[in-house]
Amino acid sequence: MRSSRGAARDLLLVIVAAASVSSCGRREDRPSVVLITVDTLRPDHLGCYGYARGTSPAIDRFAAESTGFLTAAVPRGQTWPTLASIHTSLYPVTHGVRKNGQSLPPGLTTLAHVLRDEGYACAASLANAGDVDWPVFEIVSRQKTEDERAHAAALRWLADHAGEPFFLWIHYFAPHKPFDPPDPYVDVYDPAYEGTITGGIEEMQRIQANDQSLPARDLEHLIARYDGEIRWLDGLLEDLLATIGALGLDERTLVVFTSDHGEELYERNGYLHHSASIYDSVLKVPLLFRWPGAVPAGRWIRGIAESLDVAPTVLDLIGVDAPAPFEGQSLAPAIAGSADLRERSAYAEIEDRVVSVRTARFRFVHNPTDFDFPLGKDDYRSVYPIATEELYAHGDDPGERRNIADSRPDEARKLQERIERWQLRHDWNERSRVHRRRAIPADVRQSLEALGYVP
Repeated sequence: MRSSRGAARDLLLVIVAAASVSSCGRREDRPSVVLITVDTLRPDHLGCYGYARGTSPAIDRFAAESTGFLTAAVPRGQTWPTLASIHTSLYPVTHGVRKNGQSLPPGLTTLAHVLRDEGYACAASLANAGDVDWPVFEIVSRQKTEDERAHAAALRWLADHAGEPFFLWIHYFAPHKPFDPPDPYVDVYDPAYEGTITGGIEEMQRIQANDQSLPARDLEHLIARYDGEIRWLDGLLEDLLATIGALGLDERTLVVFTSDHGEELYERNGYLHHSASIYDSVLKVPLLFRWPGAVPAGRWIRGIAESLDVAPTVLDLIGVDAPAPFEGQSLAPAIAGSADLRERSAYAEIEDRVVSVRTARFRFVHNPTDFDFPLGKDDYRSVYPIATEELYAHGDDPGERRNIADSRPDEARKLQERIERWQLRHDWNERSRVHRRRAIPADVRQSLEALGYVP
């Protein structure tokens, strides 16, 4: 069971005191970078994105000091593919991590490569980024599902390197399943519940089995536990941001906050998780950039941003050229108010089977082989169904629940052609044939199954 954040606050005081001498003079004026990625975090469960439950006071304050993007999209509803896209600024079909369990192929240029060559110290503290080899980074912690340990290691490294330009990446596990926040957050949003729901992995798999219905009261409690996870994590983020401030780094550090994907939470097909989903509930994530004095505070930008844009944006903001292979685009002009993102598109996939395109007005899902995502084994429901064509209009259907592909065939065809052109540009068929031959090691598969994945 995870503890409350009291221990983390005590650690913060010790770290700041120990670092007070070394951090008073900075060797260089170049800005540092902190990248915060949170597993399974839906933006619509944060106060800064309109949620009323009070799950995220520290994140909300951070957002008030940041420029945020209202529609930021990831290319895959799984951790490893999206994290690989954040760091390489490439789509999964390009970098080759098409699902959890696959490592980055050698030879790719990452954000850390570029910053290392610029003289930055690079470190990562990971609570759930798999057994993949993240090149360049000094891995200061790799604690599966252990946010507090990864958090503590990150704070120590931060204090030790406060006097030099650095790139620190922290990946937090909560609010990923199981939904088991520590006291007092386990029932803070639903203290009157008297049912049996615990938020465990096997329990949620059973709920999905054989179209088993989940009573509304039980679903309310399950979501309350998910929100409790967010509220608990918010305390760790408060400590991290306080450490950055106490070390005198606020105005010298670009802090980026985002997620690898969201969670469907029973919104369609009785599905509670994320890997099978290709909809906004999973593909839409928070994206915030804070750098006092350099990035406007309290600005919200409409239009489409992608997680591929993180790396080129970071480099643009700190004045470093992005390498040619990057496929994302810098969001710095939009942050400065000189670019409009409303005509952009975001592409997402389920491995090499299903592709969707998200625009400001529509989502189109293209499933030409009638692929249904395999959900589990034994007596669990076997598949998550996806139609051959799905079209959703966000203006009057923000939840993407009414498929209008049949009634809007011209719009569906136009977006399908956009997907086909995108696939052609990315050599989709040939690369997919190569990627299918990439095996997942047995020990990695076992680790994924322990988290409820069946790759």
